[in-house]
Amino acid sequence: MPKAMEGIRILEAGQRLAGPMVGMLLGDLGAEVIRYEEPTRGDPLRHAYTPLINGVGPYFLWTARNKKSITLDTRQKRGQEIFKELVRISDVVTENFRPGTMAKWGLAYEDLKKVNSKIIMLSVSMYGHSGPYSRRGGVDHIAQAASGLMSVTGEPDGPATFYGIALVDYVAGLLNTYAVQAALYHREKTGEGQWIDNSLFDSAVWLMEHKILQYTYLGEVAWRKGSRGLSPLERSYPAQDGDVFIMAGIRRGDVLTAIGREDVKEDPRYPKNPRDPVEYEFLEMCGQVLAEWTRTRTVKEIMDTLLAADIMAAPVNTVADAVDDPHWLARGNLVSVEHPDLGTLKFQATPPKFSRTQATVETPPPRLGEHNQYVYGQLLGLSQEEIKRLKEERVI
Repeated sequence: MPKAMEGIRILEAGQRLAGPMVGMLLGDLGAEVIRYEEPTRGDPLRHAYTPLINGVGPYFLWTARNKKSITLDTRQKRGQEIFKELVRISDVVTENFRPGTMAKWGLAYEDLKKVNSKIIMLSVSMYGHSGPYSRRGGVDHIAQAASGLMSVTGEPDGPATFYGIALVDYVAGLLNTYAVQAALYHREKTGEGQWIDNSLFDSAVWLMEHKILQYTYLGEVAWRKGSRGLSPLERSYPAQDGDVFIMAGIRRGDVLTAIGREDVKEDPRYPKNPRDPVEYEFLEMCGQVLAEWTRTRTVKEIMDTLLAADIMAAPVNTVADAVDDPHWLARGNLVSVEHPDLGTLKFQATPPKFSRTQATVETPPPRLGEHNQYVYGQLLGLSQEEIKRLKEERVI
């Protein structure tokens, strides 16, 4: 089966998530991704975030699939020269160092385009390469706080809450991938390379959906509402063996019918037109009725009843429940790859399903420097003596 990004070579300079996400996604689609890492320790993700898997970080194992690993010290002049030689044969460079780092090494976009005028360079940082905060460092947590995202996460009378995953890193990674593909399409039409400057801060504020328009047009500042932000009939309800999220909305009449509580409709506060406004206190009472019903039933019994009435509902799954879900598995979303040291690794596939160019996981996450011989020997044509000398000089 053909691959959509086959023939594209990405030189990945950076670490952690927001930059390497591009290589992960496009690598699944067939791009050749060469990630360079520090010769001594590699990407910090290799040894970060417990529990480790036989000494290797799970974040790294997930995001480094379908990639090749080389070691290179770009703080040394010879390392910078080798980096430029790799740029000469690459299509895209991704980096997520603090602004000014690549320039300090003579590897900024202006330097690289002299080597390859068609190169596309993506730079990802906390606040971007312009503006008064550009030199500040930061990670996903800081972006969630600075963007306003944290202020709308959690219960209204509780503290601002960090989202359950590194959400901004992943959103930035998706936006970065979109940007790189757009730049590749532009280059295909014009022959022009370009520089892309994105930040976690910009990506996180973009994620704030309609709340930006609410403020700029109406002057309303959104605040965290937690489960109270939805109707009492649109929230999680307790079952005997778990929880079920029910999305009744204007289908409240159908829900009351499904659970055998038609009597509630006799209340004078119940609207004849389901689209008419309803007193919140009445909805709270309906929610209590629904909760009384769910508490006496299992998740399966609740789901069977509501789905039979075509009411939107879902069990509040754990990670284990989601991974074992038969529908998710039936769509081929759990992929496996054999790692030479760790054995079988299983993780989620790239979600979109292509009729012709399906994304796949072909190779396991690489060992540190595993592809030095291929890249330096075959792609750059360095002799074995040169490679040996680079090792001795600790350039690689």
